[in-house]
Amino acid sequence: ERNGAFHSPERLVSGRDQASVGMSDEAASCAHCGAQGAASLRRCARCKQASYCGAECQKAAWKSHKKRCRDPPQGQDYFDWLNSSLEQIDESFEKQDWAGVLACEDAVEDMIGGQPPEMSEFLMLQFATAHRGANNHLKAARWYERLIPVLEKLERFRDQGENACNVGNLYIALGSMPDAKVWFEVGRKVGETH
Repeated sequence: ERNGAFHSPERLVSGRDQASVGMSDEAASCAHCGAQGAASLRRCARCKQASYCGAECQKAAWKSHKKRCRDPPQGQDYFDWLNSSLEQIDESFEKQDWAGVLACEDAVEDMIGGQPPEMSEFLMLQFATAHRGANNHLKAARWYERLIPVLEKLERFRDQGENACNVGNLYIALGSMPDAKVWFEVGRKVGETH
């Protein structure tokens, strides 16, 4: 660590500098372990999407993060680039242009953990729906699986149960009945308790 920023394998912006990269205190969470609290988190200085508790989480997440860690296109401000990606997702989703939605998936995936739960829910649901529409059942199931803990945080039990059943249906499409049964059971239990 030098001057409050990590340098290897990627540089991180210290908590005191996060206001300058648009991270809100209540929304931030570690991209690796999920711990919350912007004051103690540091954001990747290259892509400014992922934030981490420290070097240990950063290094543990690097293998997956490095696939998406990139500078915005040359001459484009990071936030302009991110906003244009989010706009493309919305426009493509309205047209049911699943390829257009999925073209932005890598650009915003790391950002999802640092968003308020409502924004994370919306993006995860868009990606799950797009993958389902493009017949990428396994990727759709993975997005739905990531969505369920967010719904638990938001206490949206009905949505949580419906999406657990969506995962079950996707596993049926993939021919994996044991996985489907597990998710249908989750949906049933949510329905019974809430």
